[in-house]
Amino acid sequence: MGKKFGLIALTVLATLVSCHNDREECIVKSSNEVRLSSQILSRAINSQWESGDEVGVYMFSSSKNTVLDKSSNCKYFVSTGGDLTPATERDKLYYPLNEAVDFIAYYPFDNVEDYTVDIDVSDQTHPEEIDFLYSNNLKGVTVTNETQSLEFNHLMSKLNFTIQAGTGVNAADLQGLTLKISNVVTDGVVSLVDGVVTCGEKKNEITTRIVSSTTSSLVQTEAIVIPQGCDNIVIQVLLLSGKNFYFQLMDGFKWLPSKEYSYEIELDDQYVNASLNATINSWSPGEVGGIERVDVKLWDGISIDQNWYSSSLNSFDISDPSELAGLAKLVNEGVNFEGKTISLSGFLDMNNKDWTPIGNSNETPFKGTFIGNNNRIINLNSITINDNGVAGLFGISYGTIQQLVVSGSYNVNYDKSTSLYVGGVCAINEGVVTQCRNYTEIVANMTKTTTELTKIYVGGVVGQNNNVLSNCQNYGTVSVENINTTSNSYIHVGGIAGSNMGSLTNCENTRNVTGRNGNVRIGGVVAISSGADAYVSDCSNIGDISITASHHEAIAGGVVGKNAAGATVSPAYNKGAVEATIESGLKICGGGIVGMNDAAYLLSGENKGEVTISGTNNGEDNCMATAGGGVGYNTNGSEVHQVINSGTVLANSADVCYSGGITGYNETAEKNVAYTYACASNNGYPIQWVGNGSDTDDLVTAEEANAHE
Repeated sequence: MGKKFGLIALTVLATLVSCHNDREECIVKSSNEVRLSSQILSRAINSQWESGDEVGVYMFSSSKNTVLDKSSNCKYFVSTGGDLTPATERDKLYYPLNEAVDFIAYYPFDNVEDYTVDIDVSDQTHPEEIDFLYSNNLKGVTVTNETQSLEFNHLMSKLNFTIQAGTGVNAADLQGLTLKISNVVTDGVVSLVDGVVTCGEKKNEITTRIVSSTTSSLVQTEAIVIPQGCDNIVIQVLLLSGKNFYFQLMDGFKWLPSKEYSYEIELDDQYVNASLNATINSWSPGEVGGIERVDVKLWDGISIDQNWYSSSLNSFDISDPSELAGLAKLVNEGVNFEGKTISLSGFLDMNNKDWTPIGNSNETPFKGTFIGNNNRIINLNSITINDNGVAGLFGISYGTIQQLVVSGSYNVNYDKSTSLYVGGVCAINEGVVTQCRNYTEIVANMTKTTTELTKIYVGGVVGQNNNVLSNCQNYGTVSVENINTTSNSYIHVGGIAGSNMGSLTNCENTRNVTGRNGNVRIGGVVAISSGADAYVSDCSNIGDISITASHHEAIAGGVVGKNAAGATVSPAYNKGAVEATIESGLKICGGGIVGMNDAAYLLSGENKGEVTISGTNNGEDNCMATAGGGVGYNTNGSEVHQVINSGTVLANSADVCYSGGITGYNETAEKNVAYTYACASNNGYPIQWVGNGSDTDDLVTAEEANAHE
């Protein structure tokens, strides 16, 4: 079978146009231009439009409920006074003759597909960009010269927090505070047909925006959130003094569209529940559900309590940091807890004291079941203390770890010649890690210069996964640097895992992942997934992925860095930017979904992120830089199937550069031939599907695909 790469762009365009025309009703138009103005209850910042705001407008046939020809998602600029002006002549709307019309409008303007708009409120720094507005009040309008007024309503919910000092808290401590909302869904979809917001599944941590500090003892913050239920949502107030306060929202309560919810929180070291009041502002006031203060136990870094353990029992409850330290000591001294269950019944503050991982060697792994019950272990500081090279809350686990939330700061400096494994929850997983969330900021440094083979595996949740890793999220940045620039030094950095040789499913990374020096493999979800039994499924990344100043080899992927040896990826989603540079070396590749596909399979995925790969011209022979919306480098019988790309892809600065909307470089050598299939879709840049493709016959057709299988 011959190798196949591209697809005729004209065919794709014709298909899209035919579908577009099916939805648009071709009716004879009048010469009367549609004149529009707008009314708005309030903006996230003020009650007026900002100069240059852009809205999208649709004009429908009232009787047939179909979009009129050339009346779909027309862009209009809004003046501060509310008047609308078409962005271009093509955006200008005209009334049809003898036909009543309806209007739908929304803000902010976006490139819309199938009348739905993706929304993401994880970044609160520009609230006007996430305060989604919707208008559908104009119905049955006939041809007229009068200006029609669009009435916009909020589809999001607004939260206001007023924080004041109470007993045991100094008023000055409030200055510079941070208020975070955890376990809140930050993604969703708006239907422009009816203005309904469908909540997504990506739970994130958002930092509210400071509005004002009216007095030394009063601070106000706010957030725009997607309407949703409040079960398991936690509010955290962090003071510069180091004091942290946690509050739990009442289960069963919901934030509703167009509603504003005002919370008054009094910080009290005596653990008195916070008071709540609802106030009326420009948004419609919402009924406020209760919040309660969460008691957090503080560890002194010394106390170790083993009194809760008895070899005759099979289930245990832990509610104090000293008891968690006791668990670590028991396991590390040979009690593996196989067949036993430990439940966490409260929030634990590890007070940034040095932590010894639970199961810190191959001889003393954890084999029990640890259930976190969605409680938090905060201010965790994990360091490696022996030659086993494991850092995390857990070191090596053959058991089950579930429903656990960890946060803290890992600063690991490793000077051994052996490999290093770092994970926010677990360094090496040989069992099951599921329903866990990591908020830990991880920085790992290999500080030993050596010519021996040395590998680093760092992940936001797990360093190396050899079994089951599922339904986990990472909300902490992950960064690795290696001063060893020899060809025997390999860095693997992933938002969820450094390495995967098992199943990695339903996981999401939301933070930036970076790597530097040596050979670097990096991925938004996992750096390297390898083996016939390895697969990455239903995983996504929205963080930025970057490699800087690497040597010898650099592989970066929005979801998977290197997919190898029979491993499978399907489906996968990336929205983060992928960027890599190399100072010296022969190969650098980056893909919106997979950086390198080596004897492996990418069956389906979507990329919306930009991919920028920069090689080098430093005198080495044929340094190759490859970038693809789906896969950067495809080789050794690998296959790329149903990939959708809408991102911009660029490889530059190397001796040889290849950029492709789907695949950057598709191997054509007889022994290493790879395949890119026609079932993909490229809506990004460049238009050329495969960077080293030559003509439109270079596609794997459906018939050929079936024959190949």
